[in-house]
Amino acid sequence: MRNHLAEDVLSKKMLYLLQAYKKNVSQTQGHEAAYLDKTIEFIDMTSKVANIFSDRRPVSSLDDHRLATNQQVLDYLNKWEKDAEAHTELRKSERGKRLLSDKLRFDLSSMIIGFQEVCKTAFEHFPGSTISPFRTNSDLVENIFCQERGHNGQNSNPTYAQYGPTMNSIVLGQTTTTTSSNTGSVENLCFFKNGPFRSNKK
Repeated sequence: MRNHLAEDVLSKKMLYLLQAYKKNVSQTQGHEAAYLDKTIEFIDMTSKVANIFSDRRPVSSLDDHRLATNQQVLDYLNKWEKDAEAHTELRKSERGKRLLSDKLRFDLSSMIIGFQEVCKTAFEHFPGSTISPFRTNSDLVENIFCQERGHNGQNSNPTYAQYGPTMNSIVLGQTTTTTSSNTGSVENLCFFKNGPFRSNKK
């Protein structure tokens, strides 16, 4: 539900709506409505990411224009962060209000960088392979983090001494699933199977 709402709010349709609204304001009120420019720029970037990661056409080369577009969005986010941090006259909390949340910035950055690195690895080690953006999913990785938290008393920041043994348990196959995650139906040892991932759900 939340994913669909975010996709609708940050999509091309919202971009066109804002552009049309700005045009209408300019025509009816006699000014350019420049206060909408930054919002439109932001939605323009998010709509590009939404389009790319819902695209069913496979990526078969690092020269694919979608990878360059992803990098453009990442550069935009990094520049935004630097611009906000440059306001040293403001308190840190006030500078933070000028940005997306840390978690959202991390999620967007890791999604873009992660997809880029997956493509690099696949094309380097498996020539002729393709990657479909719409199949990109971080649930399996998040499942490991959920398992780490669960084994360590729901601790989101385990120490090295806690993290290592838990990861060993996961790697050795005790379990890779937890009912507390988004992917509780993923099979044990799915990371070690050559075949497709299958669900335990009937």
